[in-house]
Amino acid sequence: MDLRTLLVGKNKGIISDFFLVMSDSFESMTSSMRPQDLEVHVKYFQPHAVVYCMDMENKEDINAISNLCDLLKKEGIPLVLIGDPDDCDSYTKISGKSVDMELRKPMTLQMMRERLENYLMKRALLEKKAGMPQEKHNAGSNTDNLLQEVEREMAALRGQSLMPSDAMEEPKPLREGSEKSKIMIIDDSTSMLRAIKSHLGDGYDLATAISGKIALKYLQKRSVDLILLDYEMPEMDGPEVYQKLQENPATANIPVIYLTGINDTSKIQKALSLKPKGYLLKPVDREALLSKIEEVLN
Repeated sequence: MDLRTLLVGKNKGIISDFFLVMSDSFESMTSSMRPQDLEVHVKYFQPHAVVYCMDMENKEDINAISNLCDLLKKEGIPLVLIGDPDDCDSYTKISGKSVDMELRKPMTLQMMRERLENYLMKRALLEKKAGMPQEKHNAGSNTDNLLQEVEREMAALRGQSLMPSDAMEEPKPLREGSEKSKIMIIDDSTSMLRAIKSHLGDGYDLATAISGKIALKYLQKRSVDLILLDYEMPEMDGPEVYQKLQENPATANIPVIYLTGINDTSKIQKALSLKPKGYLLKPVDREALLSKIEEVLN
């Protein structure tokens, strides 16, 4: 079951963990705290939950999320808080509203993932069952039977889950039990990350990062066979990330393919002067992408 989470708040560490560690459980997108942005993302991304990742939020931030509650209620989307007890209490005190779920720290990422995943799966299945015509349920179905049906389906889903309940928080070492090549995609656009992941399908082990900073932190502990690197990103652009990779002996030999939307000759020449293994123009053509990856890895 694909579970979509819209992430907001100042806790960039938790938000990064959703993309780096929990991407097998949740398809995530971030949003600013601007009311217009929040409403647009809720409308078009249609998340299964809005997850407020709190870190000493101020009154203005809390009110921005609180004002979204009427829309969330109308759309049937739960609001989930992640934060320490003071943060969660501040939300209730300032907004005067309750939330659908709280994940209070300290809590391991594994526990956080399991609780949120179970909650959203159960909620989605209950809504699905409740919306079915009565004859679609088991004979004599009532609330108890409905809950039992949901529990059975959840057990079946967990049995084929990409992330079993006893999984470690850290990703498994490269190639453990798998011959797939490991590819990291670095791009600040979550829609581009989703598009490339769909292009590559199940043929590779994929890791994603929404910034160069997150990617470099990931690579401190894990290795990859190839990096697909966005050329233009805020804070740290593609060439800066590539320079950092070259300066570190542990990452200097990882081949890099640029993904770029620019067609300015001087910028392309600058990109190629760093001697990447190639570059592809956005929007990325699936066949060209697969062909270039195969060429580089082989």
